[in-house]
Amino acid sequence: MSAAIIIARDITDSKRGQFALAESEARFRTLVEYAPEAIVVFDVDCCAFVEVNQNACALFGLSREDLLLSNPIELSPQTQSDGRPSDQAAWEYLSAALAGEVPRFEWLHRTAAGADLQCEVRLVKMPSTENRLVRGSITDVTQQRRLEQQIRQWQKMDALGQHRSRLQQRVDDGPGIR
Repeated sequence: MSAAIIIARDITDSKRGQFALAESEARFRTLVEYAPEAIVVFDVDCCAFVEVNQNACALFGLSREDLLLSNPIELSPQTQSDGRPSDQAAWEYLSAALAGEVPRFEWLHRTAAGADLQCEVRLVKMPSTENRLVRGSITDVTQQRRLEQQIRQWQKMDALGQHRSRLQQRVDDGPGIR
């Protein structure tokens, strides 16, 4: 007669941990994919995107694979609207995010088709034990800025029109009046 040794181990806690991790990952994916803005995660040390959502792909006009092979400088003109070189300005904003700040700024991006987009960008350092990761949320504000410029022009024209009207009134009132 031979003896058998049976060893049983309760893996309930291990399974719960696996399910919790999978659920957390699904929540993260949902937050990123269904965000209204373009979301990118940038690895500062590799100088590459490591995560992008569909809105980022649509914004830049690139496939997910092509966008993951890109970096912010490749998707920008050489200089920004303020005249600073894009690479210098990008490093300043990334450094601020890595230092724990949450920089919010306007940035000129360039699509795959070569069109410039005025975007509002927010950066935040991502928790990571291995890499220096920064999440960027990008909103195209090109149309909004065009409308704001148009409103300013209309206001100037309206002010000029009111000034002309006052001058015309003076002319109509005749000489010697004011």
